[in-house]
Amino acid sequence: LMGATGSGKSTFLEYATGKSDPSIGHGLERRTDRSRAVRCKYPREGGSIILVDTPGLDNPHKTDIEVMIEIADFLRKLSKKKVHLSAILYLHRVSDERMTAEDPLRNLKMLPSLCGQATMPRIALGTTMWSKVSLETGERQEQALARYWKELTSEECQLERFGDSVDSAWTIISNMHRKNSTMLSSEIV
Repeated sequence: LMGATGSGKSTFLEYATGKSDPSIGHGLERRTDRSRAVRCKYPREGGSIILVDTPGLDNPHKTDIEVMIEIADFLRKLSKKKVHLSAILYLHRVSDERMTAEDPLRNLKMLPSLCGQATMPRIALGTTMWSKVSLETGERQEQALARYWKELTSEECQLERFGDSVDSAWTIISNMHRKNSTMLSSEIV
């Protein structure tokens, strides 16, 4: 799970695992200071999966590059334990209507160097905060995000809507699981 601070990464993890985490920040302060892996049961197909919650990419105390390096180091350690990355869900607040120089999507440009160009089709863009906008506004923003993604990668974007529920989290995970393939590239291993 990747995205800006406040994009809903920890909340997504809470719904997916069914575990309430008092460290999840619902105010102005960021709460996830370092990457963490959480194993959870896959309710639809049995077995288990590991979800990784990562720090926000707009950390006021570290540059985005420093945060990305920390994430890459964490993924490298997981890889040594035979836990391989199969997909990335990049969460973005659908309520963020403007793309500015401070736009959290600028970090998408770093993903090919983090995971390798071959991983780009395995990245889904998840939109959050649907309750904060009208459906029309959300859909307009979603279309803009898809255009931005295509310009960046020349790939079609897998868009997912997170609706703050267990079912929504697992629908997204299931959709991404269908595209499952190991994608840790030589760039980070």
